[in-house]
Amino acid sequence: MIYKHLYFKNGTAFSKHAAMYAVNHIHGINWNHNALKIANFYRHKKHMCNKEIYHRLISKKGDMFTKSQARYAIHHL
Repeated sequence: MIYKHLYFKNGTAFSKHAAMYAVNHIHGINWNHNALKIANFYRHKKHMCNKEIYHRLISKKGDMFTKSQARYAIHHL
């Protein structure tokens, strides 16, 4: 997820090397908690239902969380 946000094929962001370095040196992030925070935003600000939130969280064009992380978020809403 982060790699894709940092590196774009059209060269508008970081190089492949820089993006991969950043991804490989990230520590201490709780992805479940991150997914839950975003799910709460979708629920309270966008008024989305659980199914819509789940699909947005796992979408390759959306937030790109894993299915497990998305399930955690939905379960804890």
